[in-house]
Amino acid sequence: MAPHGWDTPNPVSPVDAVRWPGPLGQARPSGTVSRAAAGAGGLLLSLGSLGLIVQLAGPTNWRAIVGLGAAGLLAAGVVLMSVSGHRPVSGAGAVMAAVAVPVLVIAAQTDDTLASPPSLKVTGLLCALLFAGLYAVGPWRGHTFHFALVAVAVWVLAMSFGNLPVPSFDSGFDGLASLDHTVTVAGTASLIVGIVYLGLGSWLHESGLAGMATPLVAIGDVAVPLGAAMLLRDQGDAVVGVGVMFAGAVVAAVGHFCGRRGSTWLGMALVAVTIPVIASKVVHTPAAEAGLVAVAGAVLVGLAVATSSVTVEEFDGG
Repeated sequence: MAPHGWDTPNPVSPVDAVRWPGPLGQARPSGTVSRAAAGAGGLLLSLGSLGLIVQLAGPTNWRAIVGLGAAGLLAAGVVLMSVSGHRPVSGAGAVMAAVAVPVLVIAAQTDDTLASPPSLKVTGLLCALLFAGLYAVGPWRGHTFHFALVAVAVWVLAMSFGNLPVPSFDSGFDGLASLDHTVTVAGTASLIVGIVYLGLGSWLHESGLAGMATPLVAIGDVAVPLGAAMLLRDQGDAVVGVGVMFAGAVVAAVGHFCGRRGSTWLGMALVAVTIPVIASKVVHTPAAEAGLVAVAGAVLVGLAVATSSVTVEEFDGG
């Protein structure tokens, strides 16, 4: 028997390999007020501490002092998680460590003058590796929170391959001429990662790992519509609206399949919001636009009626 009552069987399958921390990978994150308050307190404590450190660092020792401060904050977060177990107060330590990691990574890449901006690729990669370390061997090993941070870092890393240009005083904004290509690559990466996350989240949900599925589905809910909008941005508002509408439909379908009401409602909200935008570009009179929106609403209601026989509604009083 492992600490905190977790079972650690010998992995015999891919599912067992990620399930070994125990129920943390299976249950969805709890939403208690005490845990949320601890997390918010940890965030404010981190921001305040780092703000004071930056002020004390001055212009000549910024990198060393901020780096040491971030390392100390990371160590304090790990210690707090270790001594608190899985009580709500340990959430403060988890957030402190989460804030410290990117600050530490950025401080390691720049200099005291901040003349050389950090690489987004390196930042995303190192953050993903450090968060993965916390997820695998940290005091909260196997917790959804650190798994979510890994997923976010991988998403950012994928989009960073668009090579976003950073303007400087010497070159001005000449580098922004490649911004169109940058947005295309970042949008493609966001769409691909989002689709992969939604698919993997669905599989994990079906495999009994609803906890691990939660951050993947949540990030996919954002990444897929964002990627679609970025890719279609030059095709006109109507085409962008259609792309986002279909992305919303995918998000809603995954939300329904995984029993996640937030995703389902978000996806259908995207569908509902984009329909008036599409209508305003397809027809050219207010009356025709209103009529088209009404017809679309009727179609959605009809679709709800047609699919109600194959869906199961659960009423829990919420």
